[in-house]
Amino acid sequence: MDFGVVLQTDPPARDVVAGLTAAEDNGFRYGWTFDSCVLWQEPFVIYSQVLAATRHLIVGPMVTNPSTRDWSVTASLFATLNDMFGNRTVCGIGRGDSADGSSANRRRAWPPSSRRCA
Repeated sequence: MDFGVVLQTDPPARDVVAGLTAAEDNGFRYGWTFDSCVLWQEPFVIYSQVLAATRHLIVGPMVTNPSTRDWSVTASLFATLNDMFGNRTVCGIGRGDSADGSSANRRRAWPPSSRRCA
């Protein structure tokens, strides 16, 4: 049976790296985070540091939002991380309310998708 741990990418990022490194040292196979530019730091930058600091841990977001991250850029990002560190990434895809300023009760897209940066 494999176990994983979920951390928020709260500042400072080095604490997330240290936490996920400790998780691997204690037998965890997966290191998950959240992906919300509204609430936390950029997870994909942190994943590169976690992958460099660990040997076997598989990392990725519990949910990344295809309306705030272009799919082709996300695919390229994961392909690059896998090329550099082996097949050690995984990605959950979903609506991720906080990433685009939505709530469960009302959908509010700000800024409009035509003005968002991926």
